[in-house]
Amino acid sequence: MSDTSPYDCYPVMMRLQGKRCLIVGGGPVAERKLEGLLAAAADDIVLVSPDATAEIRELSEAGRLRWERRHYREEDMAGAWLVFAATGDKALNASVGRLAERSGKLVNVAHESELGNFITPSILRRGELLVTVTASGNSPSFSRLLRKELEARYGDEYGITVKRLGQLRKLALEQLADGKLRSDVLEQAADEALARGNERKDIQQWLNELTDKIRGR
Repeated sequence: MSDTSPYDCYPVMMRLQGKRCLIVGGGPVAERKLEGLLAAAADDIVLVSPDATAEIRELSEAGRLRWERRHYREEDMAGAWLVFAATGDKALNASVGRLAERSGKLVNVAHESELGNFITPSILRRGELLVTVTASGNSPSFSRLLRKELEARYGDEYGITVKRLGQLRKLALEQLADGKLRSDVLEQAADEALARGNERKDIQQWLNELTDKIRGR
């Protein structure tokens, strides 16, 4: 039998558009889970709780989620694809987690990561650049501190850089049939983007210069 930990996880990036996301709870933890879903453009969010934070109330009024103002019922699980058990009641959270697992759902249980089947990392977003940090459930506080260090180091300009690299890659796929040349050009582009100084170049000009540089080696 392998020596595994409840925190041995496989990292993935999930698209949530059109997927029912259920949050059980309405406090600060539920609010953080909700903010993460909204940042990922989730568009079918149901939150079940008799009360909620001011922020959740505002988002509900703005139509960003459906808030069921009542206590959780097992039938709330029907149709859910992703589940967060985020109440202040550990027994209830555990019950939600068990039912979700039995029902084949993806479920995160707040403060009791081992009771669910996925954990949520600390996240840094810079446009289309997404950086995640996790201590595999051992210390969420440590993960948040590392994320703050990354926030100070990687500003909004990195999001702009990633967008430009995406534009350049699209042109390279259209214009460079030689796979080896294209790969070398894109690798050189990433190196230059990290070194900075090319932010004002036209994308087509940048591709032409990179291509000439690689061919002239």
